[in-house]
Amino acid sequence: MGIAVLASEVSTEAASAYQRHGDTRRATASTRRAAAMLANCDMSPMPNSSRSDTLTPLTMREREVAYLAADGVPNKAIAEQLFVSTRTVENHLAKVFTKLGVSSRQDLLSALR
Repeated sequence: MGIAVLASEVSTEAASAYQRHGDTRRATASTRRAAAMLANCDMSPMPNSSRSDTLTPLTMREREVAYLAADGVPNKAIAEQLFVSTRTVENHLAKVFTKLGVSSRQDLLSALR
């Protein structure tokens, strides 16, 4: 169990390093990994492992687009439903992928939980 806490701490430190270097996607992915490791562990987290400075919240519109994309709705249909251009949907998804630390629609659903 101590290894899981240590691995979580390492992942948290990696997230901070990625954030310092401007790599938001990897920073967020590392933060999510750290949280997942701690969720599976019964031990108390180490003091630095509760950092959330690498997580950026989604806007309301980004959240709408993300949930529709995670449900398999194509960009064009999302654009029509939300009364925006397809390019706007693509921009929102690019921001969502970065903020959540994912790189595909298949990863969206688990990241949104």
